[in-house]
Order: sequence, then C-alpha cells, then structure tokens
Amino acid sequence: QTAVKAAKAADDKKSHILAAARMQISKEYLAEKRVILDEVFEKAKQRLQSLSDEDYLGLMRNLMLKAVETGDEEVIVDEKETRINNEFINRMNNELGQDSKRNLRLSEKRQKIGAGFILSRGKIKNNATLEVLISQARSKLEAELAKELFVNIQ
Repeated sequence: QTAVKAAKAADDKKSHILAAARMQISKEYLAEKRVILDEVFEKAKQRLQSLSDEDYLGLMRNLMLKAVETGDEEVIVDEKETRINNEFINRMNNELGQDSKRNLRLSEKRQKIGAGFILSRGKIKNNATLEVLISQARSKLEAELAKELFVNIQ
C-alpha cells in the first residue's frame, strides 16, 4: 500500500513538473512571438512613414472616407504634416457621399501625432493616426496569437 501511495505521489510530482515545464515553454514561445511582432510592427511603421506622397495620400484618403461620420469635422494633423493640406481636404469634400455635409476643414491647431489625422467634431474625436491604427492591429494580432498559443499547447 505504501508502494501504491509512493507511485501515486511520484506520478503527481511528475505531472506537476511536466505542467510547469509546459507553462515555461508557453511563456518562452509567447515572448519570442512578441519579439517577432515588435520587429514586424516596427518595420511596418517605418514602411508607412516612408510611403511616396501618392501612396500616403491614397492611404489617408481611404482612412478618411471610412472615418468621416458627418462630413462636418475638423481635420487635425501633425505639426510637420505637409501632404494633408487644404487641397487634399477640398478633394475629400468632393468625394464624400451625398449624405455628408461635405464640410471637412483643416484645423489651424496642429499636434504632435505623427502620420495620419484626427477628426474632431465638438467633444468627439476620431483618431486615425498611424500610431493608433498600428496599436489596434497589434492588439488584435496578439490576442489571436495568445489564443492560438494556449489552444495548441496541452
């Protein structure tokens, strides 16, 4: 009977050690994925920041068309932004749908936001800066990776 108890205790200890090892491997695996994600998102950020004017404005156009809610927003850009200008805003107003007020305005107030823009209407702000968009994409990817990681490790 003591032999049976000893064998059970040994099995329990073995199971505990294996579970701890699996958890450690999971942590290391997740840490490696985070390092890779850091590199991928840093390269993506650099690539977005070095887009040609045409590509950058095309991206901003698409983002703005999706982000505009009423067409009566003020567009806040970075202190150093030169590509999103009054000419661009006028083109955007012409492109907005029939339901829109077509009254986007380039704000005289500039902020340190990097690439992208913020749409402001009263107290409502819609942040479409690349920093925020990349952060949102990263959060979504990390959640998917974590789910995948913990599903696949038994």
